[in-house]
Amino acid sequence: MSVERPYLIDLLRFLRWPNLLLITLFLLLFDQVVLGVLRNALDVGAALDGFTRVLLILDVLIVTVVGYWMNDLSDVDADSINRPTRFLVLRPNAVGQVRAWTLVLSVMGLSLTILLAYLLNRLEWVWLYPSALFGLYLYARRGKGWGIWGNAFVSFMIAVLPLLWVIAESEMINTLHAADPHLFKDALQMFAGYAGLMFLSNMARELAKDVQDLAGDRAMSGKTLPLKKGLGVANMVMIIYVLMIACAQTALVAMLPRSLVLSVFSVIIFAMLLVIVRWMQRMGIEKAAVRVSNGLKWLMLIGLLQLFFLPPTLL
Repeated sequence: MSVERPYLIDLLRFLRWPNLLLITLFLLLFDQVVLGVLRNALDVGAALDGFTRVLLILDVLIVTVVGYWMNDLSDVDADSINRPTRFLVLRPNAVGQVRAWTLVLSVMGLSLTILLAYLLNRLEWVWLYPSALFGLYLYARRGKGWGIWGNAFVSFMIAVLPLLWVIAESEMINTLHAADPHLFKDALQMFAGYAGLMFLSNMARELAKDVQDLAGDRAMSGKTLPLKKGLGVANMVMIIYVLMIACAQTALVAMLPRSLVLSVFSVIIFAMLLVIVRWMQRMGIEKAAVRVSNGLKWLMLIGLLQLFFLPPTLL
């Protein structure tokens, strides 16, 4: 006789905790390493104390979970084909409860945003939260019809996460611009380079997930790139993404002082990209989609970890 897993365990899995851990790591490393170096150069303290830092990270995690759940609520039929072990597929009676929790979390996130903006005297930025929430809602409802633009939207949302720290540290950024325009320009280029690397990595992973979900998306009349243009085009686009990721990593390292550790990270990233291309050559993108998606997730983790080893002078 099979034993049903406890509801709470399934619900915790429903949160996608590995993704939330990656986002938390990304935010902490960017604040402590990248912005920390600039603060040290200007001899200024952080705009966020421990409490407001926790509030900001928690706010980001809440809107991330809300986005996941809105997407799952819209994709129950497709997931019954593509991902039959998903929480709402296994527990269809929980749909109403998840809708309620999504609403509760949305209100909690908005409340945290208002509190954080008040504490930091940044009330003019409160609009970011409802705008992000509305965008995620539209994506959940219609994203499968956006094709590659839907992938671009999700990837953009991830790539711009560091801007939240930049907004919080706007006084320090303005001071940097006035005190050292050259360093400000270099820092801006480095931010853009890393955001580009994150954007491209996520675009590639979203494409791999689209290939994984072909059957369900076809049944739901989706308009993803593999469905509209075919697997041959999807394979070619994935290779283009891989080349662009390699170029973005090279450009990022070239902006920074020479570092043996960063060179090692680059070698690891290039090796993983070659493995991904090899998988597609040997198996085809459809059969290799799961491996490619998981490989790209590990690639993103390694890309995050290299932040920890940035040179102390940074630029």
